[in-house]
Amino acid sequence: RRDMLYPAIAAIPGMRVEKNAGTFYLWIDIQETGLDDAAFCRSLLEREDVALTPGSAFLCPGFVRLAYTQPEAVLKEVAARIRRYFM
Repeated sequence: RRDMLYPAIAAIPGMRVEKNAGTFYLWIDIQETGLDDAAFCRSLLEREDVALTPGSAFLCPGFVRLAYTQPEAVLKEVAARIRRYFM
């Protein structure tokens, strides 16, 4: 799931992500977007029905956490919705 989701998220302009080893989530750096992580997560949930965790909850402002515990089809839709959010 990570290997499928990583390139889809990395291709979204303004988002930087690194592959994690041994975890079930991606840390996504959204600092280039100029958006506050908590505000971004709220807005994404309201507009695209996608729930991410703000990095500030883990003392990492400017980042969001995307868990990839769902089936691949769901994760593909999540990536598409995040891309659509920035259009």
